[in-house]
Amino acid sequence: MKQKFIDPKKDNQISDNESTLENETWGGNQGPQENGSGPEMNELQEEIVKLQDQLQEKDAVVEEYLSMLQQLQAEFQNYKKRVERERSAVIEQANGLVGLAALYRSGVGSLSVSQKRLMNQLARPRNGAAHQGQPPSPGETSAALRTARTLVEETTPLCFP
Repeated sequence: MKQKFIDPKKDNQISDNESTLENETWGGNQGPQENGSGPEMNELQEEIVKLQDQLQEKDAVVEEYLSMLQQLQAEFQNYKKRVERERSAVIEQANGLVGLAALYRSGVGSLSVSQKRLMNQLARPRNGAAHQGQPPSPGETSAALRTARTLVEETTPLCFP
């Protein structure tokens, strides 16, 4: 007499000579006990519960790591945006100082800061940052700030004859 098993996914009868998980697990025609409450069945159910608990714990850890990763990605994106805004502001300020010097020279006269010094200490680092993505070194930054201060002090107040 052939046993029949029900495949819950297909809702149809499958004979024991076809390959199914139940047949492979229970060794073909042997099958579980009729009432499904044998010691092997209890052990398997306990193992399933343990594995489900372990899976839920692992899922919780994965969710925690995913949350941390998403937060770090958002922080990094914000950092990149902030650096780009700051870089743009520095570039605009350098452009403004070079323009201020040109305006002052055209209207008032000479400055103690030469055009060559202005280009070397303000424009060159600015162009490196703007076009090549090279931030100025600390020395270049200090020299640019000294030049900018001198330029601003000499042109304040900006007066034309």
